[in-house]
Amino acid sequence: MTKFRKDINGLRAIAVAGVMVFHFQPTWLTGGFAGVDVFFVISGFLMTSIIFRSLDSGQFSYTEYLSARINRIVPPLLVLCAVLLAFGFWFLPPSEYSLLSKHVLGSIGFVSNGVYLTEAGYFDSVSHDKWLLHTWSLSVEWQFYLLYPLVLWGASRILKPSLLKAMIPLGVLLSFGLCVFVSHVWPSGAFYLLPARAWEMLLGGMAFLFPVALSAKQARVVFYSGLAMIVGSFAYFSSKTLWPGYWATIPAIGTYLIIMARCESSVLTNVNTIQSLGRWSYSIYLWHWPIAVLFFKLGFNTATNFVPQVVLSILLGFVSFRYVERFRFAKRSGFLRLVRSPVNVICVCILTCAVVVFEFRGMPDRVSAQTVLIERSLKNSPMRGKCHAGVGKEVALENTCVYFGDTYEWAIVGDSHVVELAYALAKRLETKDIGLKHFSYGQCSPSYQRDDTLCSDWYSRTIKHIIDDPEIDTVVVNHRYALALFGENAEFYPEVFVESSMGEQALVIRAMDDLIRTLAANKKRVIVLGPTPELGHSIRHYITRQFLKGDSLDSVVGTDRSYFDARTSPITEYFGATTFPSNVDIVDIADIFCDEATCYAIRDGKPLYYDDDHPSLIGAARMAERIRL
Repeated sequence: MTKFRKDINGLRAIAVAGVMVFHFQPTWLTGGFAGVDVFFVISGFLMTSIIFRSLDSGQFSYTEYLSARINRIVPPLLVLCAVLLAFGFWFLPPSEYSLLSKHVLGSIGFVSNGVYLTEAGYFDSVSHDKWLLHTWSLSVEWQFYLLYPLVLWGASRILKPSLLKAMIPLGVLLSFGLCVFVSHVWPSGAFYLLPARAWEMLLGGMAFLFPVALSAKQARVVFYSGLAMIVGSFAYFSSKTLWPGYWATIPAIGTYLIIMARCESSVLTNVNTIQSLGRWSYSIYLWHWPIAVLFFKLGFNTATNFVPQVVLSILLGFVSFRYVERFRFAKRSGFLRLVRSPVNVICVCILTCAVVVFEFRGMPDRVSAQTVLIERSLKNSPMRGKCHAGVGKEVALENTCVYFGDTYEWAIVGDSHVVELAYALAKRLETKDIGLKHFSYGQCSPSYQRDDTLCSDWYSRTIKHIIDDPEIDTVVVNHRYALALFGENAEFYPEVFVESSMGEQALVIRAMDDLIRTLAANKKRVIVLGPTPELGHSIRHYITRQFLKGDSLDSVVGTDRSYFDARTSPITEYFGATTFPSNVDIVDIADIFCDEATCYAIRDGKPLYYDDDHPSLIGAARMAERIRL
């Protein structure tokens, strides 16, 4: 049995506090996510001490070891998943309930890190649609718990104790090297996957296997140095830091130093509140993120709601610790007792419920027909996968899609925001026996005559191809202008909005002007659509918010009109103040999405988007109707 250490317990409190602050108010502690790295090092220390002591005594039992981990980790997670499934039945629309069930399956199966790897990144705005996103770290730890003792037990059969210990620092070096490399070539893989994270847990193992004798004075210096590294990481790093990579060594080594110092007389050990938070930290960690998601979805994620979120997380964490975590469901002996543990019975029941919810697509019979119809209308173009190009996916100009036949007179060019418009416009043109040729490149700023964007070469080749093609007489142009002018959505990244480059805006405007005038000089007609409003969040977020509040889905507000006008003012001012050739049409589409005060996610019971900024097929059809054929 590993002796209880107050300093490590205090470290847990610091780690969970950092994570909570980051998730509740990320601008207050931009690097608080590094608390997970602290947890990883602590876990490695504790697991290594348990495994090596049992190996040294000749009493190692994998089933006893595994049963102990199950009793400690699984019951609180099962309770959380059960509560969320019950909550979702009453308060979540079908699509989100189905997604929740999928994530419950991943979390209980301890493969959620792999599930989230296939979805959006951890720091992306859509992370707030995932009630169990935080369980990725539990999956990484559990995978480590499963493999680590087996590797050590197998190696102990053939290696001397000194060589067995030497495997740990070697593992640190190999895993860290992999982590640094993968962080640059595949950041999401480095963030979520065990091979790139194992070095942090193995570093904790080194703290147990290679202790250093320190005087009381030296121990205090080492302790406070480590604490400064952790707190500094919380304050200095941000979601824009390449993580884990090199920088993760700072909180990891800081944790290592505190463990090595064994300083039992410090702020971490002598303050009862910190010690209590440390004991409850696992359950607090489990409950804090669903609380953050709930407050976010209800629109209560402002600074004034920080304290209620913290208090509720601690309260539920305490209840979970007191009545679930401390309850022992099975004795730690024997394979059959492990298999027959009540934990496994409960686990199977919850997994069965999650499978049923997932297979029945969120059980749509629970909700109104309008909700089902709206969710089924959140569609993008069926041609998106085939016709849309981007980084890592080229579409040769000679293989460009033609809708819906072999002949064409029209072409459409732009970024991903023309994909649905192309399909909707082609449907209209089809009634006139006119074909449409599709040219789009993801996240492509207006780049004609430029050489400094990710799509500069594509843009030049595409416009030359269009000009040289005598079959094309009409060209439609559209872009996500706000992204080109100001960067990502300012509701999430206000500093991007405030610090936007006037030089970049001038380049965008000049590129559009060059493009329009060049096409006008070579083609019969040029049609340029004005900007489309961006939502602050995914449209599913707004649907869920309305559902949680019991409000109607007839009309759902996305953002303020003033926000849209500010994000697009340079391009709208350019369109309004410029005299274009007579064969150029500038089509204002703002009133499709907005009135004088508000821009809508859903209008007249119809969803205008399928995510946070791309128009749905319904929205695109309304845009296409504004184009004179």
